[in-house]
Amino acid sequence: MDKLNRIYKLHHLFRARRLPVPLVRIQEELGCSERTARRVIAELRDDFGAPVEYVRDRNGFHYTGQDQDSFELPGLWFSPDELYALLTSHQLLDALQPGLFTPYIAPIRERLKSLLT
Repeated sequence: MDKLNRIYKLHHLFRARRLPVPLVRIQEELGCSERTARRVIAELRDDFGAPVEYVRDRNGFHYTGQDQDSFELPGLWFSPDELYALLTSHQLLDALQPGLFTPYIAPIRERLKSLLT
């Protein structure tokens, strides 16, 4: 499992549970060692600004306070080449003349428009 997948999986684990999640449970969910689990927690907190806190009495990690419901990870990330390909596809679909494939192309065109915004 790559780093970004682990971060998203940990985020969903924290969102799904109101009580602090023990490190052992995080290791099981992510399928990694203790050291890797701690690294992923630190990356989530430091790189993404997640409000992650360790609770000593409950021996686990969770999102803190008011931020726990409003914090979200970024959605889609595109490289410059992928973004250029999406923009080119959008322009090509807009240039198509109405015809037989219009009902099939319209959903694709709308999806590209929403991705580009």
